[in-house]
Amino acid sequence: MTADLDLPAKPQSRSDIAREKILNAALEMIAECGLPSVSHRMIARRAGVQLSLTSYYFGTLENLLTACHDHLTARTRSHLDNLSANLGALLAAAGPPETRPAEESRRVAAEAADLIADYICEGVARLRVELAAECNYLYAWSLPPELRLKVQRQDRELHDLAERLVSRFSTKAPEIDGALIVMLIRDAEFRHFSTGCAPDRERLRRTLYRLMLGFLPDLPA
Repeated sequence: MTADLDLPAKPQSRSDIAREKILNAALEMIAECGLPSVSHRMIARRAGVQLSLTSYYFGTLENLLTACHDHLTARTRSHLDNLSANLGALLAAAGPPETRPAEESRRVAAEAADLIADYICEGVARLRVELAAECNYLYAWSLPPELRLKVQRQDRELHDLAERLVSRFSTKAPEIDGALIVMLIRDAEFRHFSTGCAPDRERLRRTLYRLMLGFLPDLPA
């Protein structure tokens, strides 16, 4: 049998390089200035490309902003997938909440709080531009319908993950309780982007732990 060989990556074409420069520049500008402030001219200047290329590759500004959202979603995908995998492994090992001892539920809540606190702190440190741009898309006053659907679908993924987590804590309102966790995550991210201060990981962990204990009616918060 022939051994698999690690083939070298295919070199990027000039077209691919130009498109990536434009998308990265748009991402940075959205993160720094918000969607209403960006234009073809500003993005081209930031990317160091001819103004005509932004229209050549993306057509309208709406198309460019939509492609930029796809770009940031791809760049944050592994971050959310890692959280989902880690929480999934934790809950699978813990067993159903109906047969779980009280101390085991406390341990699961503490470990889940640790994982989410790490997710927040690692995200704002490693993906600051992407998450700042994501916040601007999420809280934009007016977006084209197609782009608004993309933004809502991406946000829904985090809500779905939070709901799956809290549903394993015997909560009677997973949609509401999951939304509380997402609100805490978004608040921590937004505070970092607006103040520049690093999140207080220990405070986040303790807040998340207290919140999740509140989902357990038989345990004091």
